[in-house]
Amino acid sequence: MWEGGVRGVAFVHSNMIAKRGRVSHDMIDATDWLPTFYHLAGGDVTKIQDKIDGMNVWGTISQGAPSPRREVNVKPHRDILEFFPKEVKLSA
Repeated sequence: MWEGGVRGVAFVHSNMIAKRGRVSHDMIDATDWLPTFYHLAGGDVTKIQDKIDGMNVWGTISQGAPSPRREVNVKPHRDILEFFPKEVKLSA
């Protein structure tokens, strides 16, 4: 983490991706993979949503829709809380 930025690189390949050959700058967190794969396997994400931090981002990946994620809680397991809305970094 540097200057409030958390970045990573991912590559997704599938015949189910309608909008191909693009780079996404949308906010997607590592916790989003579980509900996204759960959705792809036919699961109802609304049944687990209140128990997890992740969000189903399949529309973002496959269609280029805006990400449902608006913030990332970076250190939920420590005494320090850092919360990253899209444009601002808050530390407490």
